[in-house]
Amino acid sequence: MCAEREPLSDNESSDKPTPAKRRPPWRPAVGAALVVAMIVGVVLLRKPDYEPLVLEFRGETMGSTYEVKVVDPSAHPGTRQAMERGIAGELDLVNFTMSRFDPESELYRFNQRRDTRPFAMSEAAIEVIAAARLVSERTDGAYDVTIAPLLRLWGFWDRRPRTSAPTDAEIAAARAKVGWRLFEVDERAHTIRKLDPEVELDLGSIAPGAAVDRLSNMFEAFDYENYMVEISGEVRCHGLRPDRKPWRIGVEKPVPEGHEIEEVVELVNTAMSTSGDYLQFYLLDGERLSHTMDPRTGRPISHGLASVTVLHDECMMADAWATALDVLGPDEGYAAAERERLAALFIVRKPDGSFSKRETEAFAALRQRQIGASRGSAE
Repeated sequence: MCAEREPLSDNESSDKPTPAKRRPPWRPAVGAALVVAMIVGVVLLRKPDYEPLVLEFRGETMGSTYEVKVVDPSAHPGTRQAMERGIAGELDLVNFTMSRFDPESELYRFNQRRDTRPFAMSEAAIEVIAAARLVSERTDGAYDVTIAPLLRLWGFWDRRPRTSAPTDAEIAAARAKVGWRLFEVDERAHTIRKLDPEVELDLGSIAPGAAVDRLSNMFEAFDYENYMVEISGEVRCHGLRPDRKPWRIGVEKPVPEGHEIEEVVELVNTAMSTSGDYLQFYLLDGERLSHTMDPRTGRPISHGLASVTVLHDECMMADAWATALDVLGPDEGYAAAERERLAALFIVRKPDGSFSKRETEAFAALRQRQIGASRGSAE
């Protein structure tokens, strides 16, 4: 997924690419007070005279971690505290609206209802759900946030791996409750309505990216031009690093062990998300079962695509499309990415265990444009 980064020391080169980080499942949300308490690392670094001030924030959210770096913010005494409050507020908002674990969240309460009346939700949640439906429509249901019954059936909802595979009858029963057309969204009224009372939503494949966007938009609203935001492996970068070079994010080699970098991507005013079959899985009778579920079959994906990385203006869309292309696989997914003009990098596992890489035309073009723009900014 996104990079696992370390603070820059005064004598350390910042040109070293950072390895990718795995995204844990979204565990129970934390409350507003705990969100503030969990900002465990707020480090104010003073660089040499030729480097600007950097504020760094780290903590836990959505059952995973986040990291924020803001370059050259205003140095007045209230900056750090104001950013702490802003970060905590945005993360709390996402948890309160989109967590499937928190009994107080809007999504949890919607999932518990068993009727077809319109259910009022916040604008933030409606925006994310509407975006998810758009990706579902564009992929003919390969991406589907109503996947909860299948995740529960296969043991990924509560992280309890099965000891035997579900029967065909069990899979069919779960699939009957899955389908992006089984709910409606009214963006004007800010309501969502089940067409099947049993429908449940899981926004874990898009909400972390949406949270990244919310923090990024907050920084831009306050005219911070150079920053990096990462939540649960989803990342969005704007401007340049303290050394006036582009942010460099590592795409991990798709193997369960280690953190070897397969590819380095320079991000300038762009978001990035990676999805892969190696990130969350368990073994059943010697077969690796990925947490990425194909709603069309009701089973974990079983094709040769090991990982796919998507670059997009919005992290929310990069997050959702990475999952969608992962479901579609190396051929169907690549065709969809080209059709949608997505910047995507596919890493395919060969029968001998080695990997091949294939990038879309938009991915190659975007990287070239960003490298040129970053060099121009650094001069």
